[in-house]
Amino acid sequence: MLSTCFFDWFCAINFIVSKLGLTAKDWNKMTARKKDKNGIDWVSELPEDKDYDYWSDRFKDRQDQYDGSKEIVRKNLELNLPEESVICLIGDQHVGSPEVDYDRIEAEVKQIMETDNVYIIIMGDTVDGYFWGGDAQYGQMEQAPEQYQYIRSMMDYLGEKKKLICAIGGDHDGWSKRGGFNPIKEFTQRNHCFYSQGITYITINIGQHSYRITAAHRLPGNSMYNRTHQQNRALRFGSANGSDIVVAGHTHKKGISEFSIDKFGGASQKAHVISLGAYKKIDEYGMKLGFSELTTDNMYGCAVKLAKDRKHITTFYDVLDGIKSL
Repeated sequence: MLSTCFFDWFCAINFIVSKLGLTAKDWNKMTARKKDKNGIDWVSELPEDKDYDYWSDRFKDRQDQYDGSKEIVRKNLELNLPEESVICLIGDQHVGSPEVDYDRIEAEVKQIMETDNVYIIIMGDTVDGYFWGGDAQYGQMEQAPEQYQYIRSMMDYLGEKKKLICAIGGDHDGWSKRGGFNPIKEFTQRNHCFYSQGITYITINIGQHSYRITAAHRLPGNSMYNRTHQQNRALRFGSANGSDIVVAGHTHKKGISEFSIDKFGGASQKAHVISLGAYKKIDEYGMKLGFSELTTDNMYGCAVKLAKDRKHITTFYDVLDGIKSL
């Protein structure tokens, strides 16, 4: 009689387990009491770590969600311009610092707006923008929200006549992204131009000629003897090979070089490399490292004039001189 009851109970349990889709291992895990090393007989089920399959699936699902929502950064841009044009290359304004030449920024922006066939590429570090407090933040005359209002109004102003080609994010601009917001990207979108970060390839077509520009806020390498070392390195050995113009900022060391690069079969290509100056003379960090205050000869952006009737590039150490050449 006892064996019959046990058999009936065993069959009933197997039926329930099969209906629930459970294995014998699952059932044992559900019903077994856990005893720890001290001999406690646990009625409540002890927590268990998730296995590798769980974590692998979770991270792959999260990656799919992230890829679907991350910001879009365009690395390759191409545009057509109708006439011979001047492209102003301006970065490292560091708006917010009391050491910035705001009169110069205003003069360049207004000349760009008032002159036909003049356009601008913004090269990063538009704001000084220290977001973590401390001495660096206290050294600014306006805080981050006001700094971005300045840049927003400047980009909106330039956008009225479609003067903006693109804006490339820099180090100081990028710090705001830690809070989940990218102001420079938002400002470019509202003005119907492009935002990029890192190496950016820009092809400008004028008439029958194409001009290839490799631009970045900063490039690998450094030299105390050659201000355009980063650009030369990228052109000869790095990702800018084949460019007509290579331009970057960040170092606050202004310089322009032009030279011819020998190519396979006896051909050659003329290249122009540009290191942009800053609009900020000095700051406490620079003084601590022993840098001297910048003079106007070593400050501000540069410009290039792209011809229409032939493929020809003219570089200008001074943005205003480039604009006046048209």
